[in-house]
Amino acid sequence: MDQYTPEEYVKGMNMSGRYYSFDKGDFHFIVLDGNNLYDGKDYRHYAKANYYVNPEYRAFIDPEQMEWLKKDLDGRIPGIRKARKSMIEVHAKVHTDFAG
Repeated sequence: MDQYTPEEYVKGMNMSGRYYSFDKGDFHFIVLDGNNLYDGKDYRHYAKANYYVNPEYRAFIDPEQMEWLKKDLDGRIPGIRKARKSMIEVHAKVHTDFAG
């Protein structure tokens, strides 16, 4: 992944976006993108070998994605129903400083 930009990876893997959700049966599945660097000030996505920095900067969920997640869980994303059971999937352990 680190050798591509996020846009190249999403397109190459035929994904609908960096993060997305779908319903299957009684479950609502949410796939998040934790491939963000955060230095305490700015979020940057992993791209073109920038992963190899301070390990404490790796694996964050950016604020835009967290806002989307709140809307998704509230059932406010068009085409997604509010499900009783939700599963959140992320590639690796993630961190966020989102306090909302």
